[in-house]
Amino acid sequence: MKLFIGFLVVIICLILGNLLSLKYSERKRFYRDFCDFNERLIQEVAYSQNTINHLLNDCPSTCFYQSVKNNILEKKSLDKVNFLTENEFDFFKDYLSKLGKSDKSTQLNFLTYSSSGLYKLKNDSEGEEKKYKSLYLKMSFLIGLIILIILL
Repeated sequence: MKLFIGFLVVIICLILGNLLSLKYSERKRFYRDFCDFNERLIQEVAYSQNTINHLLNDCPSTCFYQSVKNNILEKKSLDKVNFLTENEFDFFKDYLSKLGKSDKSTQLNFLTYSSSGLYKLKNDSEGEEKKYKSLYLKMSFLIGLIILIILL
């Protein structure tokens, strides 16, 4: 019986570790979508000149795209994204507030300038996910094992 409870505790600890590490995966997905959106927007503004609404119609329903749709299409204010820092969230708000507010060349300059910062944030988030996700999983497994040993 103690062994069963111990293994159950290990599994619960692993689940908790996975839940705690999800913010890094979400952050990585957010910045991946942000970079993809920025690149698609550069292409749209430079060549096909479609509207942002057209661009957002065929996008997936991830956290980034939902925030953009709510802000641009439905004119709702942005809700705080819990896995972004305050500076990152301010950058995101500032980015969205400048879309579609100027002529083509100014907009292209802004999007191209934003691209370098976005790639840096994307690479940082990928590195953090690699580092911390495995750390959370290993630590939660070890905590579960320690509890298992104590129970036995």
